[in-house]
Amino acid sequence: MLCVALAPIERAVGLSAVRVATYQAVSGAGRAGLDALADEERGMAPNGTFAAPIFRNVVPQVGSYDGDGDTGEERKVVAETRKMLGLPDLRIAATTCACR
Repeated sequence: MLCVALAPIERAVGLSAVRVATYQAVSGAGRAGLDALADEERGMAPNGTFAAPIFRNVVPQVGSYDGDGDTGEERKVVAETRKMLGLPDLRIAATTCACR
């Protein structure tokens, strides 16, 4: 969806840099994510599936951090956007968040 929005802008005026935040459902973490949310909704303590409690929350971390301070999911957003737009050197700052 990001590229659907960016492609017309790039064609019209070009792009020099992009800053983006994505908000991803807990289901992206699979069964563990769904179970963590359900448990927290029932009042149980967070089980560590997410970096912070997820019930009624937005956690600005999807995956673990690398040595540069980015998560795997953020690296994917950057790589896929550059590839789809055909702009391998496009500067992109991505933040990925898990949310209910």
